[in-house]
Amino acid sequence: MNQHFDVVIVGGGMVGAAVACGLGNSPLKVAVIESAPPPVFSPDQPHDLRVSALSIASKKILETVGAWQGIEIRRYCPFRRMRVWETTGDTEFCSEDINYPQLGYIVDNRIIQLALLERLADFDNISLISPAVKKNRILARRHNKDSFRRRRNAIVRFAGCGRWRAVESSANRRFRGDQLGL
Repeated sequence: MNQHFDVVIVGGGMVGAAVACGLGNSPLKVAVIESAPPPVFSPDQPHDLRVSALSIASKKILETVGAWQGIEIRRYCPFRRMRVWETTGDTEFCSEDINYPQLGYIVDNRIIQLALLERLADFDNISLISPAVKKNRILARRHNKDSFRRRRNAIVRFAGCGRWRAVESSANRRFRGDQLGL
């Protein structure tokens, strides 16, 4: 069964899933290809080793796309102070200096991804294809023959660790794996 999409996002991590949520309820038909879904969350498990310091602006983006609630029901920690240092000096940021109760929030990366991927399910125009593997330049669902064909628009890759190297655009140009975008 072939499916046609206007936008294909390769990588359903924090950035890819956030962009897909931003396209939710648009007239575009969107596919998000994620190689492996993150493990489920349990409140009694320890914090992950990979966390992000989300700014107030990042929280507003997550609220706008409807994913912040998925973070709130799991786990997050507000922070009011941050010190950044290098060999030549350091600086400190304080929420009091900007008249906010906090500078941002520390959140496990997996929790952010889970909240965004769950939000994708609320959009009729978005298909999450996961787990997915690359086979012969065709992205396909694991364990079956379902695949998709690019109709005309964009394939967007959000490169995380271990992501696929080659992506095609609507102009059939091949991009190097080390190119960055968004």
